[in-house]
Amino acid sequence: MKARRKKELAKFPRKMRKKLIVTFLTITILLVALIGRIMYIEVTSGEKYEKIVLTQQEYDSTILPYQRGDIVDAKGTVLATSVDVYNVILDCKVLNSKEEYLQPTIEALTSCFEDLKAEDLYKLAEEKPKSQYNKILRRLPYDKVQKFVELQNDTKNHPYIKGVWMEKEYLREYPYGSLAASVIGYTTSGNLGIGGLEDSYNDTLNGVNGREYGYLNSDSNFEKTIKEPVNGKTVVSTIDVNIQSVVEKKLSSADSTTASTNTRRAQPRPLFFFPPFLSLLLSRSLKSRSLALLL
Repeated sequence: MKARRKKELAKFPRKMRKKLIVTFLTITILLVALIGRIMYIEVTSGEKYEKIVLTQQEYDSTILPYQRGDIVDAKGTVLATSVDVYNVILDCKVLNSKEEYLQPTIEALTSCFEDLKAEDLYKLAEEKPKSQYNKILRRLPYDKVQKFVELQNDTKNHPYIKGVWMEKEYLREYPYGSLAASVIGYTTSGNLGIGGLEDSYNDTLNGVNGREYGYLNSDSNFEKTIKEPVNGKTVVSTIDVNIQSVVEKKLSSADSTTASTNTRRAQPRPLFFFPPFLSLLLSRSLKSRSLALLL
């Protein structure tokens, strides 16, 4: 027995055993260091890396639009502003996930929105059962969607209204219409300023979009992380609305007068032009001839 043990020990000489021990200790130290590093990252940068992971889950994220800044006159009167409007989005995947969701949701939609027809919604749900983004109504003010939102939030009385959400965006408005339009400018889609202050101060007026991330936590529960949008800044102009309005009215009146005068001046002359004294003699001659004929 002792001889067998000596043979087994002989198979692992002392140098080999030392190498094995060193290797084991090295691996152990590396594992401890790795665990320590992970714990350090979790404590110091956990939120940062969590957002990086969440940004890769595009199917569960929603852009939160920023509000473009206002343009005001010297007294603070708003010349250009962005008002919030809502798109009604239908998620057919959620709507079809349970049979009891379909009818109550479509009935709620058609009762709150006159432009929607039940047959069209049933057809959409049937033809695109897995589609999660269907814009069924566009750019409605909040008072137009409020009734449906209240129904949807009343889960006690309406527990089966599912698969509908409101996408918020902003619509540019000019309270004074075309007043100082050449100075203010206007915007196109994507909050791009064209002409005037809208163009010159485009970067100042624009902000940064936020994002809402949806993900499953360790308990498989759906949670949300929200990065709030940064709205644009207000631009104060040197325009005075009252003075600008008076000036534009005067200019418009002057333009109308000038146009009328130019119209009169531009009337075509006769093909043959007679000086006044010749016209008088001709008319008298014609009169005398007429009288002679009558007599």
